[in-house]
Amino acid sequence: PTEATITATVYEPDAEALAKAGARPVPIGRPMANVQAHVLDRGLGQVPIGVAGELHLGGVGIAVAYRGRPELTAERFVENPFGPGRLYRTGDRARFRPDGQLEFLGRVDDQLKIRGYRIEPGEVEAVLRDAPGVVEAAVVGRRDPGGRTRLVAYVVVEPEATADGASLRSHVAASLPSYMVPSSFVVLEALPLTPSGKVDRRALPAPAEEAPERTPEAPRTEVEGLLAAIWADVLGVPSVGVEDNFFELGGDSILTIQVVARARQAGIHLTPRQVFEAQTVAALATVAGTASVVRAEQGLVTGQMPLTPIQRWFVEQDFPAPHHWNQSVLLEVRERLAPEPLRAAVAAVLRHHDALRLRLARAPEGWRLEHAAPGDETPVDHVDLSDVPEARWSDAVTACCTEQQASLDLAQGPWIRVAYLDGGPDRAGRLFIAVHHLAMDGVSWRILLEDLASAYGQAARGGSPGLPPKTTAFRDWGRRLERFAETPEAGRELAFWTGMADGATGTLPRDGQGANTEESERTVQVALTEEETRALLREVPAAYRTEINDALLAGLGQALAEWAGPAPLLVDLEGHGREDVFDDVDLSRTVGWFTTVYPVRLDLAGLGPGEAIGRMKDRLRSIPRRGLGYGVLRYLASDTAGQGAFARLPEAEVSFNYLGQMDQAMAAEGPFGPAPEPAGADHDPRGPRTHVLDITGAVAGGRLTLALGYSEGLHRQESIERLGAGIARALRELIAHSRTGQAGGATPEDFPLAGLSQRALDKVLAKIGK
Repeated sequence: PTEATITATVYEPDAEALAKAGARPVPIGRPMANVQAHVLDRGLGQVPIGVAGELHLGGVGIAVAYRGRPELTAERFVENPFGPGRLYRTGDRARFRPDGQLEFLGRVDDQLKIRGYRIEPGEVEAVLRDAPGVVEAAVVGRRDPGGRTRLVAYVVVEPEATADGASLRSHVAASLPSYMVPSSFVVLEALPLTPSGKVDRRALPAPAEEAPERTPEAPRTEVEGLLAAIWADVLGVPSVGVEDNFFELGGDSILTIQVVARARQAGIHLTPRQVFEAQTVAALATVAGTASVVRAEQGLVTGQMPLTPIQRWFVEQDFPAPHHWNQSVLLEVRERLAPEPLRAAVAAVLRHHDALRLRLARAPEGWRLEHAAPGDETPVDHVDLSDVPEARWSDAVTACCTEQQASLDLAQGPWIRVAYLDGGPDRAGRLFIAVHHLAMDGVSWRILLEDLASAYGQAARGGSPGLPPKTTAFRDWGRRLERFAETPEAGRELAFWTGMADGATGTLPRDGQGANTEESERTVQVALTEEETRALLREVPAAYRTEINDALLAGLGQALAEWAGPAPLLVDLEGHGREDVFDDVDLSRTVGWFTTVYPVRLDLAGLGPGEAIGRMKDRLRSIPRRGLGYGVLRYLASDTAGQGAFARLPEAEVSFNYLGQMDQAMAAEGPFGPAPEPAGADHDPRGPRTHVLDITGAVAGGRLTLALGYSEGLHRQESIERLGAGIARALRELIAHSRTGQAGGATPEDFPLAGLSQRALDKVLAKIGK
């Protein structure tokens, strides 16, 4: 590789040895003088002789970086675990033979798995190059319209030579087993190349016999038409066919809640569980309206309610300024707002969404949480910034937001503050909203902003704001969880959660031992391109039968194994918490803090992309009720033995939260859009951070962005940048893996009633040609 001055290993040919080798790969030799060659696993551990791994080069002549490419540098030039300097990750699969010679096995990202068999394309390509008249060859895996992966060969032949699929197939079959014989052969004038002269496998054309891209099948009934329109709107795609898969179009568990809410407004009663089970419009239309309709309280909810598990977690933290622990948004106002309609809209939202009127106080018997009745005062401020010069505008906006952030009162209220920052007639104003986290989560923002825009529009037109019917009250959800906590069904989960931490001995490396406070927090961001984000949302779920969280945690787990070492560690996974586990509950339009936080073990060291996502997929599928029971048992159950078991569990140092696709959170034609200015600190700067590393992911502007929050007292920026680059690299490898047909596809959790191991399942799928 050119990063290692062209030549790094040398092999002296031996005619007799080569003759004996037959079809075996020609060795690439031993490292040159003053060059190191290591064959390592993904955790940078040395693999045994004869075992395949990735070839890493070190020593003299190794480049130190890619100019102007810090992310690629961090990905390819890694710290040398065996001595000073860095190693270069070549991307080549290799192994040491017993005689000390290195054997090249192909590229790391080229290995295929088809019908349960692992295939090295290089072996097939070598056989094809020996075919009469063939000059060059490339072999890839391609997914056909039916979703099956096929082996496709591309060849370049001599000018006067003739080659057809039948003769090439016979030639390959004479040397290789049947599962390594390509199903299609394509003759090209030349193979497409990358700028560095390597075969550009992504640019290889589809075989002529592959069917053209399918036209979405049009809806056939009124219900299908309504559902297809709702899906297209929620998913942000131009059209949806009745046989399109919701999750393969980029759907996730958060978006299922939006689908249920939109369908309800259209008169179609659904549950999130039905969207998961009937994943096409056609299938969903057949079950629409079959679930029992939940009767929710439509009147004003006041009085006491029990603390939910996540609220109990909050009060146990004993933060120094518990009133200053908010969620907030700063919006650009696309049209100048009138003060009175804005107050009317906020008042309507406060009356409708009962959680916004909560109050919390410490009583002799413990914490007391209750809903207050709507008051005469509406928490809306009008701040005139029309005279602020442009150069000071951003600072003035942030200063106003900072003042609002610290103004909430848990005992007396309000728990929400709204400020309209008026920029005057010639400058777009800002709308700032802060809500205490005890009453707000990511899904709730989607509901609140939609209702606020609707209510303002009605009030501005002179009407009285009216909002859609309520779903299950936040109070009733808390009571439902209390009852569930004492059931045998909940108690049976204790062994599962205590077992999740088994063997999780890994800890994060630290650069320092300073304070881990909110004030010391800094953030590193990494982002995928729009094209990579589309692939991660649509292609990867289709290839692996997964959700986006599976892919993100697979990438995170692989990167953490490289950064922190191979020992398994725990990550606190945040979920939206609105799990469809009770038939008498509908939370699709309820505002509150429903978040679930539960530990997940990451043990992905040494695994390739397909194996990593398969393990994460199966682990997440095995979690009962998508993690709801962990908080219920830990904070609500009266079983003292269970409480002791939870107290002995190790605490996760990493938290991960995927917020979903924020592009669908605000309507493009609505009155609000995201604003660029900082909105002040959501948390009191003096307070402690709850984790060493907080990772938050979201899709905005068509791009997946991961924000890695850390304390500068514990880590240097370059250390977190290296981890971020590792996550991005792992996700890109996963995308490439899914595109080249290496996706393993089904795992045992896809067929929970079959009781099969992965090996047994692979054999079954191989027999039926899947």
